[in-house]
Amino acid sequence: MMDEKNLLDLFQIALQPINERLSGIEKRLGTLEHGQQEIEKRLGTLEHGQQEIEKRLGTLEHGQREIKNTFNL
Repeated sequence: MMDEKNLLDLFQIALQPINERLSGIEKRLGTLEHGQQEIEKRLGTLEHGQQEIEKRLGTLEHGQREIKNTFNL
């Protein structure tokens, strides 16, 4: 008959592939979270760039109005 130590050893052996797989999943999840952070950082940069473009577009439209007013166009 098996004693508790042998039974525990068998369970650990049986669970080893599952634990290795979970470790791989955790590693991939960490990589995915890092990727998500990079995407969010780049999205923030894109939003900032969009704001800059909108600001410059507003400046260009203002300049265009000034030119039209100056030359009565």
